[in-house]
Amino acid sequence: MTNDMPSFPHDLHEEIDTRLEAFAENPDWDETSLFLNTYQATRDIEDADECPQSWVTQMRRWWIQLGCYLEMTEEDLANTVVTRGKKYEFQIRGRKYQFDRHPTGFQT
Repeated sequence: MTNDMPSFPHDLHEEIDTRLEAFAENPDWDETSLFLNTYQATRDIEDADECPQSWVTQMRRWWIQLGCYLEMTEEDLANTVVTRGKKYEFQIRGRKYQFDRHPTGFQT
């Protein structure tokens, strides 16, 4: 897991900032977890219908760096059974990834 905040393009950063401002209006807002709030904002952006594919790819690469998603081996794929859908959540450049865990914040 990396301690670095993502280096996204300006327009994606603006969208994340807009989401973070909306989060701040919530009385339960915890401004000390900017890292986790940024992660949640990127998840929300990905779910939006108007999200550009280039943003999705960049956000997914960050999630991989965080350790939220792991690359699946051929053995993983062979041993995974699904009743419908894919055995993996997404792929980038032919590498397939599955969700592993939510981030917990910066490592110390």
